[in-house]
Amino acid sequence: MKKFILFVIILAYHSLTFGLDNISFSFFSKKLFRGTKTSNSGRYYYSNGNIITRILKPKELFILTNIVGESEIYDPSTNSVTRSQKKITAAETNPLFYFFMRKTIDMGLKTNGFKMTDSRIEQELLISKWEMTQKTNNNNLHIEAELVLKDNNPIYLSYIVNGKIIEKTYYSNYHSISANFRLPSVLTNISYLEGDSIITKTEYNDIRINNNADKPYFDFKIPPHAKTQK
Repeated sequence: MKKFILFVIILAYHSLTFGLDNISFSFFSKKLFRGTKTSNSGRYYYSNGNIITRILKPKELFILTNIVGESEIYDPSTNSVTRSQKKITAAETNPLFYFFMRKTIDMGLKTNGFKMTDSRIEQELLISKWEMTQKTNNNNLHIEAELVLKDNNPIYLSYIVNGKIIEKTYYSNYHSISANFRLPSVLTNISYLEGDSIITKTEYNDIRINNNADKPYFDFKIPPHAKTQK
């Protein structure tokens, strides 16, 4: 019970706001899948739950995702826009979203329907277990998650579906962006497929906040005459 109380106290601390309005930062991502390496790079612009992603390589694209899950992809080379047919959260387009929202204590698990079933402290680590059941057309999926924090910062998050691990994410190389805000500069994600896996390593740099954030793309709008792709 004491460990659950400790978790609640930390959660309350992390819920405090601290005047983070705008953030911009660059990313470089490398992916290995079935022996093939691919990479992309660009820059993120976050403001009040909305994220604009400007992909620079291999091709310039803009991905606009708002806090209610509406998503658009704009291709300046063809002046065309594709609108998502399903809701996509900002967290799906940016793995650091829950850091911006000050929800790193549970990485959005509670918001997404998980319930914490256990928490414990091992040396310097706070380890919490989470579960949820998701109904599908054919059966129910039992989904588990394990989150590990060190110094109140996530260092590991995994998901298990029906007893089989499907994803692991490691957060490392933390940097202090301001007096009370830290971000990992390296994320390593492993997604497990049937007989294979996808390994993605993403590095973040040139992080700027509030008045120091580069301004041009926070107010980026898709041109009204852009062609809609179906």
